Amino acid sequence: MSDHNPSETRVDSGAQTAAGPPAADVIIVGAGVTGCAMAAALADGQRQILVLEARKGHKPRFAGELIHPTGAQVLDDLGFLPTLRALGGVDVDGFAVVRHASRPPTRLPYREIPDARSTGFAMEHRELAEGMRRVVQGLPGVQLRFGQKVEEVLRDPGGRACGVRTSDGPLHAPLILGCDGRHSKIRPLLGLSEKARLVSFSVAMRLPDSAPLLPHPTFGHIFLGAWGPMLIYPIGGEGPQRADARGCFDVTAELSGGPKGAADLLAREYAPYLPPALRSQAARWLQAVSGVWLLLVGGAGLGLWSHAHLCFTLLGHPIMMMLF
Repeated sequence: MSDHNPSETRVDSGAQTAAGPPAADVIIVGAGVTGCAMAAALADGQRQILVLEARKGHKPRFAGELIHPTGAQVLDDLGFLPTLRALGGVDVDGFAVVRHASRPPTRLPYREIPDARSTGFAMEHRELAEGMRRVVQGLPGVQLRFGQKVEEVLRDPGGRACGVRTSDGPLHAPLILGCDGRHSKIRPLLGLSEKARLVSFSVAMRLPDSAPLLPHPTFGHIFLGAWGPMLIYPIGGEGPQRADARGCFDVTAELSGGPKGAADLLAREYAPYLPPALRSQAARWLQAVSGVWLLLVGGAGLGLWSHAHLCFTLLGHPIMMMLF
């Protein structure tokens, strides 16, 4: 969670420089979901668009995967959905709230929203970003560069942003767009302050072949009863069944014991509130875990805890924990 106070916003004078020859008409910082969507929206075959991504691979943390109908419609309008579906993404029909395992869920179907698309969309985030990058790289006038960490925002003598500096040197453009996510590196370079406070942790795990075990397999589910809510939703996956699910468990900020403590807590205090078939499946995965990724995101930045090694897997599917 972050709180932004406009009264605390300030814009540094930054590095003032005469604008050099433009590297592109538009520079987009960040090649995630937002950056790729922005590139597709601006690509008209005439603009030269340069997308800069700091990492050479994918970011090692859990991020958004379940997209509501408005966002799914944007993905469709921009031409992403055919590729994303081919890579394993699935439509989602709405949400179901389960107050108790013995009571029928309360369904909230998207089709009941007036003048809106009847389905959302869900997909494992890394596969989502990879699919969108694949589409963007095929658009005319768009170039993606990886391993390009922005170190400085350049300004002209009038104070207007006119470019960025990476480890490879300066890049200029008439328009600079920061699309590098919640933990943006561009905002601090512009002098924008941000506050974050610890509210709770979210432990996320991939549950192979578990979507059919949900009371309504094409719906996202919110299970109540434990200390915090449990969100479990289909994310598709490889193979004709596309049956994987994602579980996100909201746990107390006072959690101790690191990754193993998180797995023990879920098995002991959360799994009992799941339907029997799903409870059994989740318990098996938790017992099989040899470790987790534990990602902490707070006011002090990003910390990575590991249990004996940097990354352990849950039979090939990492459990990740991050702070909201």
